[in-house]
Amino acid sequence: MSARPFDFAAAGRRGAERRWAAHRAQRLAAGLPATTREAQGRKPDRFDDPEVERFWMQRAEACGLFDERDTSTQRRRKAHRFAAAETDAYLSAFATASGAAAAPSDRDVMLAYHEREIERLTEARRIALRNAETHLRVRGDHEKALADLIEAGAE
Repeated sequence: MSARPFDFAAAGRRGAERRWAAHRAQRLAAGLPATTREAQGRKPDRFDDPEVERFWMQRAEACGLFDERDTSTQRRRKAHRFAAAETDAYLSAFATASGAAAAPSDRDVMLAYHEREIERLTEARRIALRNAETHLRVRGDHEKALADLIEAGAE
């Protein structure tokens, strides 16, 4: 009879589950998700329903938004942003229409998508430039400290 070696990882998982069982039960009784990770949910670059995701992926691909080098995550993010842009185009079309509202054309939807992408990328550029300035300043501080240490020598 060969005895299996003790699995320390499994024992640790069981212990953690026992320690947190009361906390999870308390959260569930309060109507909250069992863990804070579950409360945070999925990232907003994905759809909750696979059918909805499939629809928007096909719609974005039909509009030519995907590059052949895009990963599946990049495609899902583009489709999600495209869905938000199309929703905005419909909302603005219905808000400005008096009486019978006409659905926006594909051109209007693409205009809304590209405008939103320009805004998003402009904000990302602003943040990147701010970070680059900070990095350059901190690098200068380190260079000054290094020069001071070299100048001081081995005293």
